[in-house]
Formats: sequence, structure tokens, C-alpha cells
Amino acid sequence: MKLTRRSLGLSDGYRSDYEKRELVQKLGSIEHEARELAEDVCDGYCRFRNQKLTRELIEPHCVECPVMRLLELIE
Repeated sequence: MKLTRRSLGLSDGYRSDYEKRELVQKLGSIEHEARELAEDVCDGYCRFRNQKLTRELIEPHCVECPVMRLLELIE
């Protein structure tokens, strides 16, 4: 899926040559799988989770994590 950024004054945003149905299907699958994929990344690669810290000690790091920022954009 390719979206291009456009800037035309009042109508800044993105455009695509794809049909609406194609975009909805693609974005829907991303939204549907995002949480599970983020958890897989966190469980497998997060250095704080690998240290077996308590949730209270991990959460401050999650707030600044790029994976969580990406998840917020998707959900």
C-alpha cells in the first residue's frame, strides 16, 4: 500500500491511487493484528521485560517505547 503526503493548504493529508475498499481491507488487517504483534515484539525484544521486572518498573519505559507510540497510532 502506498500513500503519498500532499500539502495543498486547506487539504493537507495523504492520497492514494487505491480504491476505498482496498484501503479499508489493508488498514483493517493492520488494526486487527497490531496488538498481538506489539505484544510479540515486547515479549521477545524488550530488554526490560527480559529482566523479569515487575509491571510497575516496566511501565515507565513503555510510555517512551516506539512500539507503544506506533500502537497508539494504529488503534
